[in-house]
Amino acid sequence: MNIRFSKHADQRIRQRGFLERDIGIVLEHGSPDSSGGVMLLRRDADLAIAQRKREIKALERLCGCRVVVQSDVLITVYRPTRRTEKHILRNRVAEQ
Repeated sequence: MNIRFSKHADQRIRQRGFLERDIGIVLEHGSPDSSGGVMLLRRDADLAIAQRKREIKALERLCGCRVVVQSDVLITVYRPTRRTEKHILRNRVAEQ
């Protein structure tokens, strides 16, 4: 969502110590209220935090995993040995 800020909103954001990205977080994760606003409730924050914790666990679990894709087709997925990983990384740097 691309929102423009009024002069009033710009002033209030600065005065109240918010960052522009804070507004995006509230709009993305908050709950709409009856007057057309959006409020980030504790349960909204808890859900977003739990989602990010799951993402962190997945990143930790998948670290070192290699996925090979050619022409939008998944060819294989595996965990390379340390030797293979070094070879892949060495060739990647040389290609760039």
